[in-house]
Amino acid sequence: MTTLLPKEIGRLAGRIFAYHLPPNWAVRSQEDQEDYGIDAEIEVISPEDKGTGFIFKAQIKGQKSVNLIDQGELVSFDLPIERLAYYMRQIEIPLILVVVDVSTKRAYWTSLQDSEEIAETLRAASNKGQKTATVHLRASNTLPESSDDLLAAVERNMNWLRLHALDRLAGPIDELLAQSTDELLEKMLRDGKRLNFDLYNEKFDRLLKSGQHQALLDATSKVLNSATELVDTRLTAGLYIERVMRDNIDLVNPTEAEPLVGLYTSLLVIVRQERAEARWRLLVISMLRALRLNHFVNTDYHYFSISKHVAPKSLTGWILNTSRLKVSRQAGGEIAKVIQLVHRVIAQGNYGLFLSIVPRFAPHFAIFAHRLSVDGLSDQAHTVSTWLKCCVELAIAVAETTGEADAFIDVITINALSKLDEDGNISAARVAESLELAERIQDVTKREAVQEHLADLRNSAFSEAKELTPDEEIEAFRSRALALGFNVNDPKDKFGQIIQQGLLDYNPERVIKHCAYLVMVPSRFLGVPAQMVGLPSATMKLLHCLKKGHTMGGWRLDDIYTSPLPGQGFKQQYCDGCEMCIPRELNWKWSGKWQSELAEHHKVLFARLMSF
Repeated sequence: MTTLLPKEIGRLAGRIFAYHLPPNWAVRSQEDQEDYGIDAEIEVISPEDKGTGFIFKAQIKGQKSVNLIDQGELVSFDLPIERLAYYMRQIEIPLILVVVDVSTKRAYWTSLQDSEEIAETLRAASNKGQKTATVHLRASNTLPESSDDLLAAVERNMNWLRLHALDRLAGPIDELLAQSTDELLEKMLRDGKRLNFDLYNEKFDRLLKSGQHQALLDATSKVLNSATELVDTRLTAGLYIERVMRDNIDLVNPTEAEPLVGLYTSLLVIVRQERAEARWRLLVISMLRALRLNHFVNTDYHYFSISKHVAPKSLTGWILNTSRLKVSRQAGGEIAKVIQLVHRVIAQGNYGLFLSIVPRFAPHFAIFAHRLSVDGLSDQAHTVSTWLKCCVELAIAVAETTGEADAFIDVITINALSKLDEDGNISAARVAESLELAERIQDVTKREAVQEHLADLRNSAFSEAKELTPDEEIEAFRSRALALGFNVNDPKDKFGQIIQQGLLDYNPERVIKHCAYLVMVPSRFLGVPAQMVGLPSATMKLLHCLKKGHTMGGWRLDDIYTSPLPGQGFKQQYCDGCEMCIPRELNWKWSGKWQSELAEHHKVLFARLMSF
């Protein structure tokens, strides 16, 4: 190449730069503009040949041969301090520095204003009184190869300029505000709150993904209770709180679910006081409805499970069935309310809300439909199942049509859980259907994760998963008692204390584990509290030795076994020194099913003992 003058290098650099740009990028010369040293303005043009408003500026510097350092990884270029300071601190539109090697016709680029590295270089050079500062550009950032990366860098720079707009003001902020109109101040306050919404969302999301749940709860609680933030910001904070709560509590346990009720109530108060949009009101109501549905459906299923192990013609069976009927009506009522709510959301065309609430209620509908079917209510079970299937299919179609990838994954999983077979297991056919749907997930990693999860579901049995433990049964009885007005925690509530003792003695494992022949038999004569709650242990109880026939009764199981009076307890009188006493196996556990099977095996004996 012949020797080129500096101006010729500059012109050639501009031509090389323009040549390397994609055809839908429009280049406008800035040489006749007031910008100090800005060479070009670039705008991305749409396929319809219209401006998009996506505009940035470029400072183009030509070099006969660029200075490559760090084994060719970086391009080193010197800029006057005054010029660089102008670029970094005064230009309010994204500015790209382009260094062109006219010998190789390669154009290197870097974003300026948002670069902390270049800003630090400028500060250091200024503090030392230097005339120039050395800027480093990545040798991999060349045009046209990295044009997509350049656009992404411009967009990041735009966002950075927006976030740092106040920091870059040439004059003091108080002078600017003093000169602003009341309307402008109000607008700035609104804009600030809208910016807070985005900032808080980003902060909350990072804390959630990093597993910093306590820090997230602290941050979201402050925002939720802040009357100065936008209602959308406060309610979004509440959704993050709910996410943490639901991940860390057992919804089957009414006591653990109480904080969720408190949260939903607070959200509902905010929605009403701040007159939030209808979508927020419907979302909070759907949360409460789903929680109530969870409670009543699980309670209904609990009574259903217990009833299978109690003789239907016995007094306990009659009491239990009476309670079952009432709880079943309550669960059915909640089912109807959820259906009405969903129809309302669909009628309004609020499909985003629809996608968010379907996963909340679908599994409970499946459980209730299964219970109806087992109870011989086939028509009712078919109605619930058919409605649920229609909802899930609509959710799948909406999620896929709108491109809501995460919602699509959620409803595919929910589809697998939306039907149970005759044995109470997850329907193999429904899981197979979900596996087929999963093939349409675009993200390979997410698709494989969903397929693995569905395969696990296919191998799991719902009936085994839903077999309530004694502790879960006790919590269900406790919840029932509280709903009926019995305060089991108040020593002055006589009926409440009767229920409390029944809850304590429902599982006799702590006593009868000491001998394989020792059993507890509750009396069939139940008082009003026991009848209302359906709690068979809230009455007199008998300890009986199946081997030697010893029997002793009383109100408190522990007092029967080890009486506070010397030598009077069952243990002292019959167990201590008994050569037939054989402790139960270490892995033995008491359950309602075990008790029922035992009662059936010793039917005549239990009938006689229960009559005491």
